[in-house]
Amino acid sequence: MTRERRQRGRVLVRTFRMTVSSFHYDERRHQPLEFESYFKISRKARRRADITRIRSALEQKGRRHFHYWLLKHLKVRLERSVQVNFEKEQRAKRQVEQTRATVLRLQMRRVNRRWVAEKLPSGTMRFAKRQRKLGRK
Repeated sequence: MTRERRQRGRVLVRTFRMTVSSFHYDERRHQPLEFESYFKISRKARRRADITRIRSALEQKGRRHFHYWLLKHLKVRLERSVQVNFEKEQRAKRQVEQTRATVLRLQMRRVNRRWVAEKLPSGTMRFAKRQRKLGRK
């Protein structure tokens, strides 16, 4: 079997990066706050349809995770819309599909007319159920 034939059957694993952000006005401090979350996951995607499907699923789950995390940990209920942006997909360094997305969280606030970023605890978000192997447990 030639090398070209072997590579044709493989599915390329790509790294998807998404940014979710929104504003909130803190009544106690009398200043605006911006919350941002950066999601990163590697998934198999061969065609443009696969990329679109993964992006829409990541957007839906990312928005839900963003709202839930802010409400649970910071007691912030967002009244404004949430913005979602994607970066261009790139080939993953390791060709291994992930079931969990890594999440980096930031809080931006105004200090002397400048935005200052504060890191919030990072974590993971479940994206897909883990596939079980057949056979013994």
